Amino acid sequence: MNIARILTIVDFRIRSTRSVMSQFFVWFGFPVGGVLVYGLLLKQLNAQALSTGVLLLMIWEVCNRVEQEIGAGFLWSRDSKEFLYEEVTPRTWTEWILGGTIYGLFSSVCVSISLLGASIVLGADLTIAGFVPLIILPLVIIQGITLALFVIAVVIRAVYSGDMLAWGVLSFAFPLSGVFFPVSALPRPLEIVGNCLPFAHTFGPIREYILHGAINWSDLGLGLVLTFVWLGLSIAALARSQFVFRKGGSISRYI
Repeated sequence: MNIARILTIVDFRIRSTRSVMSQFFVWFGFPVGGVLVYGLLLKQLNAQALSTGVLLLMIWEVCNRVEQEIGAGFLWSRDSKEFLYEEVTPRTWTEWILGGTIYGLFSSVCVSISLLGASIVLGADLTIAGFVPLIILPLVIIQGITLALFVIAVVIRAVYSGDMLAWGVLSFAFPLSGVFFPVSALPRPLEIVGNCLPFAHTFGPIREYILHGAINWSDLGLGLVLTFVWLGLSIAALARSQFVFRKGGSISRYI
């Protein structure tokens, strides 16, 4: 693993950034608009609901930005032929993922600043969960990476027909994540799906701490196990897709 190559990937992601105006909406416009809409609705319930909802949404945005900057960033690299360069140079997938994660965390900071401003306007108390979000944050980052690897695996196999997955995968995962409500509130079939995903067991302990003042360590442990199980599955899916991609002769199978 080469630090210089990782920084080159970060530099590429910065240079491939869209126009200033579109990036403004990605980092500030859309997140702030979403928080204000959800926040005003939650504020009608009580202050605790407002603070909990805004805090969980801020943590979810970290997962969102990491997945987007790695998964959707792969689409831009593919369209610019960067993917072929990745395959014929010493640059590894680990370096690509680390570079995308670094840029994703930078993007998360930008979004968090805008959400922090919105939370101040709404009067949300972001310290309501104490230190628990700091425990959750590494898991959320890994979950964002996991989603991105699945997206890349599908895009390699399906090419352009898989593009929408990069943008829509989080829209599917969001209602199953337990960000605004426990997965037990979902219809039974969706509840089963939600419990098989790591998100509910990541955001659930934060809600438990806010409501009962204690962390549900068993639930958090299950979230940790599921996170790495799904990470392993995503790595296997990516390896398989890359094998098929090479075997088909799209690039040299001897690389």
